[in-house]
Amino acid sequence: MVDKEEDAVIFPYSYSFVILVVCIFFYFYIKHLQGGRRYRKVKEIIWGLFFAAAAVNSLFWFSMNGAVYSKELLSNQILLAAIFLGSALLAAQIAIKYKREGSEKI
Repeated sequence: MVDKEEDAVIFPYSYSFVILVVCIFFYFYIKHLQGGRRYRKVKEIIWGLFFAAAAVNSLFWFSMNGAVYSKELLSNQILLAAIFLGSALLAAQIAIKYKREGSEKI
């Protein structure tokens, strides 16, 4: 099984547009987060950690994809770059909102 030659999985370019739509949805979700102060702070922390982890994870897989497959899978690299940019921007948005609203203890 280890020596078996496998075909690489190629994601279509259209997946990048799906990532864009999801990022736009979460941008407005975070911007207009409803509820009490404690609820919003907890949600901001959870979503911020999630998007930061997704950004780091996609950056890792982007580097692995580039090292292993070189330029063979450009569509995968574009998708991973879109995930990284979207996640990093959303994490930054959450951090700015968290700081702007005040970071007092919950």
